[in-house]
Amino acid sequence: MRFILASESPRRALQLKSIGVDFSAQASGVEEQNDGFYKPNIPFINAIAKAEAVAEKNPDALVLGADTVIEFEGEILGKPKSMDDAVNMLLKLSGKSHIAVSAVCLKNISNSMSCVFGDETKVVFRNFNRETAMKYARLTNPLDKAGSYAIQEHGDMIVESIDGSLENVIGLPLEKVKESLYALGFGNFIRKRSPSENWRS
Repeated sequence: MRFILASESPRRALQLKSIGVDFSAQASGVEEQNDGFYKPNIPFINAIAKAEAVAEKNPDALVLGADTVIEFEGEILGKPKSMDDAVNMLLKLSGKSHIAVSAVCLKNISNSMSCVFGDETKVVFRNFNRETAMKYARLTNPLDKAGSYAIQEHGDMIVESIDGSLENVIGLPLEKVKESLYALGFGNFIRKRSPSENWRS
């Protein structure tokens, strides 16, 4: 059975590779739902829609669809429209906390199997000024990142602490993905690594 990631996200691809999963990536073509106001079901609706769209074209494959949103004071912070927008978004988060919420759907049509789960991580930002926000934006590419940041890219500049899974903030709650694969009988997709191997290669 093939494993397909219903996304062309380079971050999620790296995460799956880090646990030894052999997979192919396929964009779902699904337009994500996001009206700006946070509702707990939004990331789940998006993750399920992505998985179903790809699974319909690949009924014999195990498909993983995922969605991560940044919730801040009842609002979903999406991808910024410009560098100025990114800087302003970062400043909005400065000195405050927000929640990274991820939803995952594992689907295999031939076995009538569907598994949906989620995770959330509290992220607290340092207090920083516009100069720091601009420097961070120059060092990274905030235009393709929800909330205008990626915690794995110079995150120490802006992040003070997290409560929960770091991998979840990056885009996939890896521990829960592994637990679900084993529980569903698909643990063979996870390659066992020797102690000498780097876990996040």
